[in-house]
Amino acid sequence: MRCLPAILMMMCLSAMGPTNAAADPAPVSLVDFRIKDQFDKLHTAGYYRHSVVVLVTGDRKGSDYIEQWAAALHDSVVGLVDSYRVKFLPAAHLKGVPFFIKSTIKSKFPKEKEKWTLMDYGGVFKKAYDLPDDMCSVVVFDRRGIRRLQKSVTDFEPIVQAELLAEIRRLARP
Repeated sequence: MRCLPAILMMMCLSAMGPTNAAADPAPVSLVDFRIKDQFDKLHTAGYYRHSVVVLVTGDRKGSDYIEQWAAALHDSVVGLVDSYRVKFLPAAHLKGVPFFIKSTIKSKFPKEKEKWTLMDYGGVFKKAYDLPDDMCSVVVFDRRGIRRLQKSVTDFEPIVQAELLAEIRRLARP
């Protein structure tokens, strides 16, 4: 009988779960990068500091969806982009492309300077954020460069767009 209170206490504690629960995993940051676009202009992570960053990236098949997602998101937060609180980072995952095809690949990208895309031949973003093949990935980082939301998408989905926009707007608040 003396053991009953101790047994009841242990049962209650075990039902509550471990008292020394593991901490949340370490936050994932915007990777430190130095990558050129199709016009050979160098882009670095430093330019994106202190802004909400929206990385929109994909491989060959995923690129079919990049422009539609980037445009839909960008056009919905254009005021925040104009005030430099939100910066878009379009990137093409090109790891594995043979060196002798690189110029041909570059020629397939838009010719307008304002439609630049990073040529990620090293797979920097894919490796850093474990991005899937054959999809467009949208990764949102806060002003400290911490990943807050990551979605892999194909065809346009209004519900996913709403979720991404809500997070971008929330993070961009002054």
